[in-house]
Amino acid sequence: MNLGFHYHIPAYIKEGKIFTMAFQGLFIDSLAQHCNSLTLIMYSPTSKEMKELDYSIRSENVRLISIMKHYKIPVRIALYPFIRSKFLNACKDLDVLLVRAPTPLLPQMIRDLKDKTPYSFLVVGEMSLHVDSIKQAEWRKSLIRFYVNWNEKWQEKYAGNALVFANSKVTFNKYKELSKKCVEVRTTTLKKEDFYFREDTCKGNTIEILFTGRIEDDKGILEITEAVGRLNKNGISCRLNIVGWIVPKDPIEEHIIKIARQYNIEDKVIFHGFKTAGAELFAYYKNADLFVVASRNNEGFPRTIWESLAHSLPVLCTAVGSIPSFLSDKKDALFIERNNPEDIYSKIKTLISDENLRKSLISHGRETVKEVTLEIQSEKMINALNEFVRP
Repeated sequence: MNLGFHYHIPAYIKEGKIFTMAFQGLFIDSLAQHCNSLTLIMYSPTSKEMKELDYSIRSENVRLISIMKHYKIPVRIALYPFIRSKFLNACKDLDVLLVRAPTPLLPQMIRDLKDKTPYSFLVVGEMSLHVDSIKQAEWRKSLIRFYVNWNEKWQEKYAGNALVFANSKVTFNKYKELSKKCVEVRTTTLKKEDFYFREDTCKGNTIEILFTGRIEDDKGILEITEAVGRLNKNGISCRLNIVGWIVPKDPIEEHIIKIARQYNIEDKVIFHGFKTAGAELFAYYKNADLFVVASRNNEGFPRTIWESLAHSLPVLCTAVGSIPSFLSDKKDALFIERNNPEDIYSKIKTLISDENLRKSLISHGRETVKEVTLEIQSEKMINALNEFVRP
């Protein structure tokens, strides 16, 4: 199979190697093992984005075609007519184009491609669920909402001729009615070799609590920090390890530090910075006792939870988005209330003191995640793509 792939995370070539973000690169390499060739139709990064693109594609059968600079969304949309022929030329020898969605140029690309090359969508979320949480003036938010609804409408329309991969049960139930065929998959960064086995945690004098991912209000990081402050105030020694990145100009780090000062735990809140997916990031999971994410708003299933379960970590999370579709409270994870540091404090305290609960969560969680690997999920996708283009 000659497969194409498009998404808005950029990539570039350096010394003959293709570089992109690790979560995307791992996925690309897993697909490439099952293809004759894999063509990446992507954007070239801005200078500020270069440092985030630290994963080198390993597969020799992957090539990169850069269609334009990764400009702001309105600029990309406006410039599409000028790169249209380049895009179509990149697709002409493909058996199928896989588009990770939602993505800004999907409506224009598929409009031009639909009668020429088969296409497939990997739907990993819905932008419309997040518009209300965007920190923008209301007039800008209204424009964003209009654009998002327009993009989503065309994505749903074009799904009628597409094979759609859905990474949640909610998305699957929606697109099985809209698409030619819909297959439920799991997006992941995990390989079989990454699983880390242990029966229990929380055996040291200081409990290592881990948060990974984008550091922002909507992930509940302020409530988590306050809960850690209360634990220490009440004689339970805990350290909050924050691994991830902050969106430029977001004052979230200052807010976290302010809470830490209020509880006199500045030395117990550690910012480790961004770590690339794979061994560098996974080392923090191995050294942790508990994983907490307290998302306030609906989202897809955070891959950080899959990573935690695979590293035998008890997980505390809010029951938002598709999380309750995959996990059961008190079986795979311990559910916490949104916007409630007192509940986070109480649930962490419970996990620290209840060895049987911890061991049960670890065991069941690892069983739940056992098939959420790049090897299994990529083979499932390639098999479905082959059936789609060669029925």
